[in-house]
Formats: sequence, structure tokens, C-alpha cells
Amino acid sequence: MIKIREIQTISEEEVPWLAPSYIHSDCRCLGAFEDACAGIILYEIKERILYIRYVYVREELRGQGIGGMLFQELQELAQREAPEGMIVSGVIPREQQSAMVRFFMQYGFMVPENGESIATVSTEAWRDSYLAEIPVREKESSAHIYSMTELPHELEYDYRNRVRSAVLPCCRVENVKGTLLPEYSLVYEYQGKIGAYILMTDVDGILYLNSVYISEKNAVFFVPLLKHCFMCMEKQGYPYKTMKITMFSDESRWLFQRLVHGMKAEIENQITMCRLG
Repeated sequence: MIKIREIQTISEEEVPWLAPSYIHSDCRCLGAFEDACAGIILYEIKERILYIRYVYVREELRGQGIGGMLFQELQELAQREAPEGMIVSGVIPREQQSAMVRFFMQYGFMVPENGESIATVSTEAWRDSYLAEIPVREKESSAHIYSMTELPHELEYDYRNRVRSAVLPCCRVENVKGTLLPEYSLVYEYQGKIGAYILMTDVDGILYLNSVYISEKNAVFFVPLLKHCFMCMEKQGYPYKTMKITMFSDESRWLFQRLVHGMKAEIENQITMCRLG
């Protein structure tokens, strides 16, 4: 019977197949044990976000659900200690990459089409990260989502400055097309500052996700923000059938394609992806 437990001190005797660089790292470690160690997940928690650094299951034991058992235990730990999300940010063994892409997609992570980039993901290049959908907990994270119609006065100046300027090379803000839908245009506020916003507009009955701002630190919250927007629309009966995404550069296209594509089943296929930009 497999048991999952925290490995307090990683040793070569307990995990003989682990590279020395990981044995001597500062990462925390979850291990799956039967007679011996069957697999591990190395991770770190920084600023309430959990970073998965390394995943490995012994080759002769793969396909038996050991990785899933480890990850489920990690999810429970993250909900307690890292409520703001999880990012895969480490090196996955090359021989495991295709299997790991399928593995992380199964648990709601967003992955690019090129699985090889999984070996070079870094926290600095947030648009290449894999984002898990752990819900924002307002009391724990001091995060709030406001529509434009209820934006607090103290945030208005910050918001207007951001809308008028280019905020990130990969998330440009230009002239808003169509009629702004303020009740569906949302601002994500974190610790008194705007961490993200989306502007929704209507052009002849077609919904446009017209502008997006996401700070690198808060990129993990784009999925909950967009989902919140769609839930508001469904609840109020907005008759959207097609969504168009505009004004994103090439390097960010895959991220928004993956985010929206991964949500189609949850909103009953009411969104059809159109060509970006």
C-alpha cells in the first residue's frame, strides 16, 4: 500500500535515483512510499504561491497512479499554505515530458503545444508557466474582484492611468472598440493595487475581450478573473455566442488561446474562438 508523507531531509539512501543537485536543494519534498521510495515531488512556497520544481516516479512503477496520489496530496497542502495558486517552474526529465504534459493538463494546468518548453520554464517568464486553477480566497489573499460599475474611488486613478498607457509588451492597451460593458469589465485588486483587469465590449452582438492587463506577479489569477466574468454574463443572461480576442502580441497568443479553450466545456460551448488580433 502506497503512503504519502513529507520527507524532512532528502538523502541518497532514501532516494538513490535523485540527482545530487536536488538532494542538496532547499526544496520541500513529498514522497510516495511502499517498501521504498516510489516517487517524489519537490516544491517551494513563496509569497503564498506554490512552485513545483521537480516530479519523478520510478520507471518500473509508472502508470499505477502514484503521481496522481502525490499531486492530490500537494493540492491539499497548497490550499492550506499557498492559496494563491500553483505554477510548474522547474525541470521535468526529458524522457517524461510528453507524459507530464498530459498529467498536468488532467489537473487543470494550461500547457503550450510545444511540450519541450516544459524543461525551460521559469518564474520570470510567466507567459510560459503552467497555471493551476486554485480559487482566490478573499480572506486569505486580500484579493477582490470588482466590476467597473463598483470600482472603489481609491482605485480609479490607478486604473485610468493603466488604461491610457502600455502596461506590458505582451498585453498592449489601445483604443477600445465597440460599446464598453462595465458590468462585465473586471478589475482584480490585490493588497490595495490593481493586479489585473479585463475590458469587455459589445460590437453588433459579438463579445470582444478587448484589453487585458496582468502584472507578472498576479498572472496566476487571470483564469479566475475571466471565469468570474463569464459567470456574471451567464447569470444575467447576456446573449453571447462568439467571443473575439484582440490586441495581443504573438508571444502571448498561446496563453490566451489555452485559457479560453480550456474553459469551453465549463460554459457549454457558448464561446467560439476567433482569430486573434
